[in-house]
Amino acid sequence: MKYLFSTIFILLFTVSISAQSLGSITYNVSVATDRLNNYTDGVSWRGVGLEGRWFTNKNISFGLSFGWNVFAERTNEMINLEQGNIHADISGTQIRTVNALPIMANAHYYLGKRRDPLRFYVGAGAGVYYIKQRLEIGVVAFESNNWHFGLAPEAGILIGLSRDVTMIVNTKYNYAFSSGESLGGGDDNTYAYWGINIGFAWQSF
Repeated sequence: MKYLFSTIFILLFTVSISAQSLGSITYNVSVATDRLNNYTDGVSWRGVGLEGRWFTNKNISFGLSFGWNVFAERTNEMINLEQGNIHADISGTQIRTVNALPIMANAHYYLGKRRDPLRFYVGAGAGVYYIKQRLEIGVVAFESNNWHFGLAPEAGILIGLSRDVTMIVNTKYNYAFSSGESLGGGDDNTYAYWGINIGFAWQSF
């Protein structure tokens, strides 16, 4: 993880000194879909995003983004557990958590001019997701950690507040392709969730 934080620091520094760039930090609320929604509660209120974008012209940018969302649920529902030599249906009080950390390269296309008060954009990211799935039952805990290739189409709006500060609001669909094994075993280990993100951006033009 120390390499991730070092990369984030470098990203912030390069955005701040670039002549044509945009950096942002967002609070991320996420809604789980498909098998992720079956494992944990459907909504994650714990999330943060960090992004840097560099413009090649007034309408196109390329960049890097990092995120962290935590899905968690306390439940008594039965779960089929496959971990090592353990293959069993387990019931009782459980704490289920999933930490999802996307690291993406992205590209965006913008409508309008750079200093317009409202500016819509669309884009997409491609990269990797580090996903840590954890199941706690009493004093016993099981974990599954995997790297996944993933994609994240996005649509958003930039709302100018001042010359240097902009509000950013976007929605993003995160899809991590199957990789490794989940605690429940099986061939499908995909993860997917919608992100609704709001925060502030600083621009250098």
